[in-house]
Amino acid sequence: MEALCAMNNPFSDTLESMKLSNEKVGISTQRNVDPNWKFYHVVQRAFRRYHIFNGSTAWYYHSLTESKCSKYGVLIICQMIMSNHIHEILYAEDLKDISRLKAMAGSRTYAFMDKSRLANNKKSLEHLFDSRPGFVPIRNRVQLLVTLKYIWDNDLELRKVGEKASYSSFENWKDGNAKDIGANEVASLYGLKLSELYELLGREKKEVLVFAEQFKTKEYAEIDRKLFRK
Repeated sequence: MEALCAMNNPFSDTLESMKLSNEKVGISTQRNVDPNWKFYHVVQRAFRRYHIFNGSTAWYYHSLTESKCSKYGVLIICQMIMSNHIHEILYAEDLKDISRLKAMAGSRTYAFMDKSRLANNKKSLEHLFDSRPGFVPIRNRVQLLVTLKYIWDNDLELRKVGEKASYSSFENWKDGNAKDIGANEVASLYGLKLSELYELLGREKKEVLVFAEQFKTKEYAEIDRKLFRK
């Protein structure tokens, strides 16, 4: 944690090491979103909440965003693709970069997917998503941990009934082999290895909240103000 106290931002450092493009894509973002933060919990529902994110569609969306995120200056901290909605925690120096990534991914995934199955069921898919993305700013590492736990529990509830998310970043965290650029940096915020963060998220919510209490100090508040806010 000493490196963090020195005010180094591992997320900005990671972005600076990437080759960013000037690819121009239309912006699709929710109105009245506070743009002054760097981390966002992004939620988007499938058109009419159809269960379309299964198999190849979910994998295509994930692979596309994973391969293109660096070109947009975005770090994917985690991604949970459910059958009819998506949860993501994304980091960027500018909210517009996240909006551009989402707009690109939505249009390309819509073009990719096989719509015949829906047509056979007398359903028409006019768009991939029901509306523009919902953005919730994440203001400190306590809120970040609570949001990670919330997303984790979405999949946990499905597993209780014998189902699971179409794609989950957490599946790669167990052995510390996350493909998500930025995941290891998140673990370092808590003085943990990625596999240890994975183990923590698997505990009861009360235990996670108790762990988070140690980061509710003035010292961490000052550090987080510079790490999380633009």
